[in-house]
Amino acid sequence: MPNASESILEVLRRCLQSGSESDWEKFVTETKPTVRKAIQRAWSGCGCTSTERLEDLVQDVYAKLCAKGFETLRRISAETPGELFSYLRTMGSTVAIDSIRSWLTLKHGSGSVHESIEDYAQAPDESAQAEIERDILLQQVDACLKRNAAVPTRDRTIFWMYYREGYTTAAIAKIKSFDLTTHGVDSALRRTIQAVHNCLQRGKGKQSGLTS
Repeated sequence: MPNASESILEVLRRCLQSGSESDWEKFVTETKPTVRKAIQRAWSGCGCTSTERLEDLVQDVYAKLCAKGFETLRRISAETPGELFSYLRTMGSTVAIDSIRSWLTLKHGSGSVHESIEDYAQAPDESAQAEIERDILLQQVDACLKRNAAVPTRDRTIFWMYYREGYTTAAIAKIKSFDLTTHGVDSALRRTIQAVHNCLQRGKGKQSGLTS
């Protein structure tokens, strides 16, 4: 564990410079609770209860972070611990959402069924069903954002920080890597919301055409 006077950013910089296994372990130990909590939050209400699967997703996040000589970590321009942890929360949520999407695809019979899916797929009650429907909507929103080349990665990250992580526009504006004022964050959110609205409306139109 880093000592009280040692910033997580200092641990990260030293890790990237030396590639030392001990520094990497310190970084993982210090940040893992944040990553795990983000994944658990994204999974909330979807019936996913496997501790083993949760740990697999946590490991997926760190595998992405250290791939290709820590390429992802080297691209992070966080200047404060808060910015770094915000990025890690967003990354954890994204990995979890992708996992839920894959699980729902398999559950509905598209592709081969995961042999241990029943370990973490419980029959939902009405309240859990509402949560699942909400998660499905969020997945549709995420798919819309990823398909729309006009929505930059920055704006998609801001969107999820606001709607999933609960950050205010003022808090997001304080993240230096975004280089936006509070008004700029508001504008980015409005553009993203409009893009999502247009995408979902087109999706409804296609479904109506198929069922008419």
